[in-house]
Amino acid sequence: MSDDHYPRFSDDEMNRRHALARGLMDSEGLDALLLYGFGGTNRSAQANMFWLSAYRDFNQAYLIFPKGGDASLFVGLYNHLHNAKVQAIFSDVRHGAYGNPEKMADQLDALAIGAGRIGLVGINPRFKNLIPFEHMDYLKERFPEADWMDVSAKFRDLRIVKSAEEIEWIREGARLSDLTMTACEEFARPGIPEIELAGRMAAAFRVEGGEQQTHFVTATPMVDPHTPLPWQNPRQRKLEAGDILLTEISAAYFGYAGQGLRPLPLAAG
Repeated sequence: MSDDHYPRFSDDEMNRRHALARGLMDSEGLDALLLYGFGGTNRSAQANMFWLSAYRDFNQAYLIFPKGGDASLFVGLYNHLHNAKVQAIFSDVRHGAYGNPEKMADQLDALAIGAGRIGLVGINPRFKNLIPFEHMDYLKERFPEADWMDVSAKFRDLRIVKSAEEIEWIREGARLSDLTMTACEEFARPGIPEIELAGRMAAAFRVEGGEQQTHFVTATPMVDPHTPLPWQNPRQRKLEAGDILLTEISAAYFGYAGQGLRPLPLAAG
């Protein structure tokens, strides 16, 4: 735990990641990486940003990671700026303002790479989430000589093989997920609403420092089931004897989650 009371990866671990990112820039002939992140499902769409900066924003954010020189982080909301400055490992952390990313573009100008080759790292290459259309339109108009290259998939590949430190965080996420399922077994009784059960399950990991990643809880009668899968939004429906409780639970330790998909039968009366 650091002096600011947030868990931290070691300097060696962060340097390892930065070296991998610069290796990607070397192999692709890039002058900089431009990363975009959004809140997504409990900030999961900030994973790339977090991997380099140790900060996950609740709104949109940009990170300029140049081949040479210091990185710059631009957060979406001004009232998040102070916390971002504490958590991020980079010293240049600013409010990115609203609308088009003008302040971020100003920094590209300051780095003299507005006519260079810039690698774009979006949210998830599987779904082709790059950066907002309006922002890309603005950047292309402002920097007509820039060569933009989507390297989201190649950047994702850098993150696939986890380090020993990351595996320890995943283990903690798995422990927190197990606590959640233990609470489910304790409180899942006929008469409790799904929404209350979900809240009691969430309390099990929150008091231990965990974060909610996926928290799906749905009950359905075993004699006449209406769904084969847990729903994303728990209801006010009360559990009944003879139900099967369907769950998909991922509690996370600062973005590193375990996961469990478990059915739990409630004995018929």
